[in-house]
Amino acid sequence: MFNRWVFLLLLVSVAFTETSKVHDVLKTVGKRFGSVLGLPDRNNQKPQYFGVYVSDADTYGTLTEQAVLELKNKTAFEVMTQFIVASSASNAGFKQALVLLAKRMLPDFVAEVCRKKMNKYQYLKYLTQNAALYFPTDNYKEAYNISKTDRYSNVFNFDIYQRDTMAVDTRIEFDIIMNATYHYGQIFHISYIHQGGLCPDIGKVSHSSRNSFDLIIDDVEGINEHNRTKMFLDLFTPQPWQYEHYHPNDLPTTWMYRFNKDETKVYVCQEGVMDVVEYTISQFDSWYFHFGTMWHPDAKMETSEAFKLSITLFKDYDIVGRSTMKLQMGVSPDASIREWNFKFQARRRGEENWIIDRVEVPCNPEVKYKDESLVAIRDIVAKKFVDYVEERNATQWYSTIDFVKEFTKKGKVDFVYCDAGAVSKSYQLILFTHDKGQLHSTKFTKYWMDKSDVPTPAPDTYEFRFKTMSEAASANPEFEYEHEWTIHFEWDQMDQFYHIDKIEMGCGKEFKDGEALAADYLIFNLGGKK
Repeated sequence: MFNRWVFLLLLVSVAFTETSKVHDVLKTVGKRFGSVLGLPDRNNQKPQYFGVYVSDADTYGTLTEQAVLELKNKTAFEVMTQFIVASSASNAGFKQALVLLAKRMLPDFVAEVCRKKMNKYQYLKYLTQNAALYFPTDNYKEAYNISKTDRYSNVFNFDIYQRDTMAVDTRIEFDIIMNATYHYGQIFHISYIHQGGLCPDIGKVSHSSRNSFDLIIDDVEGINEHNRTKMFLDLFTPQPWQYEHYHPNDLPTTWMYRFNKDETKVYVCQEGVMDVVEYTISQFDSWYFHFGTMWHPDAKMETSEAFKLSITLFKDYDIVGRSTMKLQMGVSPDASIREWNFKFQARRRGEENWIIDRVEVPCNPEVKYKDESLVAIRDIVAKKFVDYVEERNATQWYSTIDFVKEFTKKGKVDFVYCDAGAVSKSYQLILFTHDKGQLHSTKFTKYWMDKSDVPTPAPDTYEFRFKTMSEAASANPEFEYEHEWTIHFEWDQMDQFYHIDKIEMGCGKEFKDGEALAADYLIFNLGGKK
């Protein structure tokens, strides 16, 4: 299977690395484009001066206006062709087209896609992953408009017509600015792209200013005459009473009750995988639960702003829309807010009984999912542990280790612990703590968390360490004990989540009369009182 991360690294590196191998690939790809969608062979259309002046800035400045216009025309046609081929992962030459586009982009390239700004890496990632959601099509129009500018810029626009995997016909509008840079064997390179149109996958669902309209629920013709249909659509933007208590961070789940176990198809984008991955309903339940462990709405944001619904198709028996969730990863209140889109297609069964037929979850091009997950999971687990300790009665620690259940694959984990110098192992969560044989009567006092940098790229397994200070839950404890804990994480590809695979609690180091007061230890706020 094609490794997307390797491919993305290739896309970025192409712009900086001149090798004969890359040139040979690009040269071969150019010859293949003629048969992809019936487009004419570009090699037979190049003017005679093309190869002579391709990187000669001084000579380019002496070309006639007619020659410059022809070069601009050829460049615009070539870029449009590459975007057509790159519009669907099923097109022959798809990967090569992306490589050519990457080579055409300047290092400080900026794209604005449906009002979302992206850098070069993010935009190439978006193009790569989004192409899996569209069918190849012959319904293209070889039409583009070149704006009148000086000879050192090439400004043009064109449209691409596509049909997505939910059978929605879409027009994607491109406005492109290229500048004369004379790099990598070409005169013009892309500095800016504005991409608009229907925007079914990202950003605001609307056309650009050339043909502007927005679709929201109340504006859909006749929607207010169908109460049950509107109630179905309201499931995607729930009120607080609709939240499920079992779901971490209270992400909406009521919309998933409209799945049909025999009919609903679910697809989730995974980094490192070219195509979207099909999930069973139970697999998606697990994925969505763990997604909610990692992501949450900004506490300062109104629910109406955090969860939005856009409709791209509304018919008597067919609805296609997108639920957009604005979420933060981890525990920091200052974490970046990222948009996650859940595309769905629903079909009517009987009198306004809507069943979700298909769900697609595209990747967010701004997120390096595995790398950011590793950073966040450590803080999430640490906070969960501290919260468990602080919110319970200081003398009842038998349920402290229970905090890890949310982070396990099936509620079970290996637990290796040291009690009175003897190391034991259990295959279940031990629902009590150990300290010199004083079971059920240990009082945690202080803790220390490892804040060292995590490795990148994120590995499949990782160990996180923290320490606790504890004492006997008696009136006048004589000793404090320091334990080092090691939590073993393992990446689960289908859940896209670092599960806790094993917990180790080391043997206690004995201290007397408060002699262990390391400056970087924090004190538990026992009882959770502020």
